[in-house]
Amino acid sequence: MQMIDRDIATSSALVIDPNLTSRGMLVSQLRDFGVGNVSQSSRIHDARRMLESRTFDIVLCEQEFEAEGYSGQNLLDDLRRLQLLPLSTVFIIVTGSASYTTVADAAESAVDSFLLKPYTAAALGERLTQVRKRKKSLADIFAPVAAGDLASAARLCLKRFKEQGPFSAYAARLGCELLLRIGEPEAAKRLNELVLETDPTVPWARLGVARAQIDANQPAAAARSLEALAAEQPNYTDALDVLGRLQMEQGDIDGAVATYRRAAEFTRGSIVRLQRHGLTAYYAGLRDEAQKPLERAAVLGLGSRMFDMQVLVLLTALRYEQRDGRALQRALDSLQEAAAKDPDNTRLVALGGVAWVFGLAFHKQFDQVGTELASWSTRLLDPALDTETACNLLTLWSTLAASGVQMPDDTGAWVDTLATRFASSRATTELLAGAARIHPPFAQRMWQAQQTVAALAERAVAHTLEGRHQEAISTLIDEGQRTLNMKLVDLARMTLQRHREKVQEAAALAAAIDRIRIAVAGASQLPSLGQTSRERVALTARPAAHRD
Repeated sequence: MQMIDRDIATSSALVIDPNLTSRGMLVSQLRDFGVGNVSQSSRIHDARRMLESRTFDIVLCEQEFEAEGYSGQNLLDDLRRLQLLPLSTVFIIVTGSASYTTVADAAESAVDSFLLKPYTAAALGERLTQVRKRKKSLADIFAPVAAGDLASAARLCLKRFKEQGPFSAYAARLGCELLLRIGEPEAAKRLNELVLETDPTVPWARLGVARAQIDANQPAAAARSLEALAAEQPNYTDALDVLGRLQMEQGDIDGAVATYRRAAEFTRGSIVRLQRHGLTAYYAGLRDEAQKPLERAAVLGLGSRMFDMQVLVLLTALRYEQRDGRALQRALDSLQEAAAKDPDNTRLVALGGVAWVFGLAFHKQFDQVGTELASWSTRLLDPALDTETACNLLTLWSTLAASGVQMPDDTGAWVDTLATRFASSRATTELLAGAARIHPPFAQRMWQAQQTVAALAERAVAHTLEGRHQEAISTLIDEGQRTLNMKLVDLARMTLQRHREKVQEAAALAAAIDRIRIAVAGASQLPSLGQTSRERVALTARPAAHRD
């Protein structure tokens, strides 16, 4: 066979197919086309690990892996979302289904092309030629993305779309994502709306508008956009992902569970969606529902960069409740192994430190349990202690108390300290209460703390209405410093901004506010809940109705 292009000899490829015969045929054809290095895998989760650790120029992947509950498209979506697959990599799905659903789903993912069975070598060669041509045409955009210069890449995307250059629709989709990443939601919204003027049904552009609305602090409008899109495109899992996160941020944990459940059902082998479903179900009090997706996420995800170790903390809590010592120990061993590989990772240290106490309690080493609990109690107002750790401590204290363990006399005060510090919004209060749900007295303290914080804020507002602006701001700063509650600190900042000209010591007060914000703002954010810090909507979804 003729070589596809001059660079093919230096390229590497990965063939993923459970069928030995078809896998061997693809490998042979790629070698005949001149591909320099061809690897293969019969299991999609083995292939995922290969793709996480190595870069391939070409990936040919079978769509259906029924035995593993996963698909080629699921793999691609997960890799793109976590930025584990370079934009320059060619990803072609091999499928025996020509149904509209398959075609539409893949058109909304990051897939570059299809190869429909039965196929000829000439058809494969044609697909590879077309896709590699597109990749080369977009190389000037991909290069700054790879270098981290997203602003330059976004400008190039906009230029190509406005000039209707080659693959302009592809560039528009990529440009919308880049604009969101560099903090320009209004520009992203305008670009998505330009695409929708041509075709108002393009799902990725409608999702882009909703995401821009979220970034522009328009949650109500975003919710309407997402709910309409999810109703019209019920299997558009990217939209479900964004809707679920928005519901969590608005404190609608039950709604988030239902949304994440739907997304996980459509992609049964997706580690990210399994752990999202399991984590939110746990905090909603649905521990029986949470267990299965958490377990499956651990089975599929351990060793993967997609896996969130928080899953293992909640599994230790569940195993402790169920008195399953072997499973509890497996989870602890996995956490310990991960921490040993990355000893400077403070998050892993915190996760393992909480989980370790479950093991001590299971083996009735209560003196050591008391020592560990006391040690944690000295760190409750450490600025670095974050919302995730607060939830885990509440899970620990509540689970031990509910199981009959004699807790220290100060435990109630510890609960109140965390509650007053982190119960700053409906979302965090719901999450904290969910973490403590197994022991209702502790869960109730979360709502009481939120009311206490609200009362402090109301008193400060009353001072402002009476014209005592500096007193209001000073009170909020003092209470913010004492509790480390970000709602009080943010209210102090906003009050100072609004009435700065009426405050004599404005500069000193602003400096005091900044010191607290710098120390604790990051730790006060809502936990990722299964969404890794690298995760994004897939960058290169190809528009269904805009084919270049």
